[in-house]
Amino acid sequence: MGEQPPTLINHGNGPLPNGTFIAQDKSKGVSWFLNLAKGTARAVELPYDNGNHESALSADGLTLASPHYETLGSGDPEGGGFHPGAEVSLVDLKTGQSRVLTAAANPLGRPKLHGAQWLANGDLVVTAQQANGLIRFPKPLSPGAGVPQVLNFAGTACHTPHLVEQIPSSNLVVSGCRCTNPGDKTSCAGALAVADLESGATRVLPAGLGAEGIAVTQQGEVWLGGLRGNVVSIYGFVGGERRLDQLKLLKQISVPSPCGLPMNPALIPLV
Repeated sequence: MGEQPPTLINHGNGPLPNGTFIAQDKSKGVSWFLNLAKGTARAVELPYDNGNHESALSADGLTLASPHYETLGSGDPEGGGFHPGAEVSLVDLKTGQSRVLTAAANPLGRPKLHGAQWLANGDLVVTAQQANGLIRFPKPLSPGAGVPQVLNFAGTACHTPHLVEQIPSSNLVVSGCRCTNPGDKTSCAGALAVADLESGATRVLPAGLGAEGIAVTQQGEVWLGGLRGNVVSIYGFVGGERRLDQLKLLKQISVPSPCGLPMNPALIPLV
């Protein structure tokens, strides 16, 4: 990138243009931004050598957050890095500059951060896989950001929260727990983990084996794919209020090896 990285894809100081595709090169610590309409691309080097996996774009389209999942050595396979991640990189999409959000300040040590979700108020929530929890970073783009908050699922049926989404028009975030931490048995049941961002209270609901791909609808439904259980679990609110105690498992449908779920009301599971 050089000492003064150019503005990404020459789109000025606004958010990324519609049709921009973002891809993570986990092996090299690089985020790629591709303008599909113009056929142009820009690579942004992150603050760590590799291990960037998932990412999340801020509501204003100006900042990309990429949790540091792990540090990989030569020949290390997916999930087999020698050093678990603890950081989150933030990329300023106006300048191409990147910085580390946190390392030593992580209250859970090095828990292999994976999924990320920006909240409407500017907070950032990431999954802490090996600690069986979520970490909420208060307004990381503002000076004097507050102390990170831990949303803890330890001691529950949630093992390895993987991705994270916020349910619209609510204080709730959800994650699928896929049971892939060291020591987790193959018979470990998948789960949907739910956390109330206001109270810090948590709840865990049953799901299919290998619960991973997750999506939410504007109507407040949560769809969760059980990759090894060959099932998609659908959750919704009873009574109309989007509260922690009102979220219920509505039904399950059989789908061969559902992994990713697109953000679309139809939600056709991807195999």
